[in-house]
Amino acid sequence: MDTYLVRLRPVSPYLTPWRNCTLWGRLAWIVQSGHLPGWDIARWLGLTPEGVPPVIVGDAFPIDAVPVPAKFRQGSQGARKDLKVMPWDPWQVLCDEGNWPILDQPTPTPRIERMHVSMNRSSGSAMEGGLRTEIGNQPQELLVVVQSNELDQTGLELLFQELCIEGWGANRSSGYGQLQFESVKAIDRPADTGWIVALGHCHPTDDLPEQGYWQWTGVPVRPHDAQSRQGRQDYFATMLSPGASFPTNAHHIGRTIEWEGRKDYRHFGIAPTWPVTVPSKSP
Repeated sequence: MDTYLVRLRPVSPYLTPWRNCTLWGRLAWIVQSGHLPGWDIARWLGLTPEGVPPVIVGDAFPIDAVPVPAKFRQGSQGARKDLKVMPWDPWQVLCDEGNWPILDQPTPTPRIERMHVSMNRSSGSAMEGGLRTEIGNQPQELLVVVQSNELDQTGLELLFQELCIEGWGANRSSGYGQLQFESVKAIDRPADTGWIVALGHCHPTDDLPEQGYWQWTGVPVRPHDAQSRQGRQDYFATMLSPGASFPTNAHHIGRTIEWEGRKDYRHFGIAPTWPVTVPSKSP
């Protein structure tokens, strides 16, 4: 599959995490709404002969906070267990060369506090207990690695431009999740090295090597369909998190799943990967 790098610029804080499962669902609604010429939702949800969706998306990472492969954090004596994220450029150097680059002091992702008040529409006054503070993230730029042989650069631009028009996540009506589209660019995937790192959340498959670095996290899932609207019901998925590393050359790992008793609902859990060079010596 061809590999692309999408760049987005947040112009306001966002509240919803940029997981690939959520992003894939948002893009699916854009396709369902008819904003991608030549595509319908059946084609979007279909599988290629290789058994994967026509488009695979990773998490959106702040350009200064790409997850360090677990292989480098846990795989050798003296590993940098304290360093969980690093900027995109030195991250590529680490993966390509297998040696730790010289890093500047890490820059935390900006977190913006906003105060809100709920108003009584009848009286025009503030409601009792209606004052609240919300904290959102607003990095300088977001990066998404995308794989596809079905959509070219123009098609991906249409999808992500529409995403920027709609905005991202919770409380968009209050000004959160506003985005500016920057670019989609085809990039060369480095040569296979025998190890990979996951660039998104994924549901593991039986063929993943046991000797990998299995990095787990919990993801809340809330289906939005007719059955869910009859009464809110949250689901909880245990997934591999970005940074999980395995001795394989697979260009993507994971699978989509159906919830038991919910065949009308499918949860995306496939992540693009990036080759990792095994360090020649301990960092």
